[in-house]
Amino acid sequence: MGGGVGRKGLRFDEGEGWRYTWGASGKATMKVRIASLLESLEAEGVGFLRYPLQVVVDLEDERNPAVPMEGTFYFLREGKKFLISGTFQGSVQLECRRCLEVFPSLLEVHIEEEGLLEATLPPSEEEIWTEDGTWLLPLEGWLDLKELVRQHTLLALPMSPLCRPECPGLEREASPEAQGDPRWAILGEYRRRLEEGSSA
Repeated sequence: MGGGVGRKGLRFDEGEGWRYTWGASGKATMKVRIASLLESLEAEGVGFLRYPLQVVVDLEDERNPAVPMEGTFYFLREGKKFLISGTFQGSVQLECRRCLEVFPSLLEVHIEEEGLLEATLPPSEEEIWTEDGTWLLPLEGWLDLKELVRQHTLLALPMSPLCRPECPGLEREASPEAQGDPRWAILGEYRRRLEEGSSA
């Protein structure tokens, strides 16, 4: 992964401020030290940092156990306030709501989160939220960028995906009247009239 890029286009070494770990479940994390972000802002004299980022996220379903997402992450500070934003793209496997076939789809994910930097909080690698929904980041804490991208990717998944707009849906089994069963002829005629009336 590349280094961070500030507003002036300067690059800096990210090795000291980044951490890659594997949990007991075998899932990797990608964390950046908050203090390193702030030090980079001060060293460059810029208002924000920009990181080209590539992560592989697990969407917790058998179709998408490892989805590569690529994009750009921004970190902006204004006093105690911070803003994290970014846009990421990746290909996911979705199930069509009509025909139930699995198909690939390009997904674009937009991230925008804000909160407060708190010097009085102890170091933490967990997210801290107040009762009113404010996100707090300890100055000596860590930000899990991979989890942030994963959560927003889950939120961006379409609720009712279609493989194509004109998808006809599941193929109907041959009806009893089509198989020559005369007992269904009257019902079949009634159904056809209903369908013709609804399409008129």
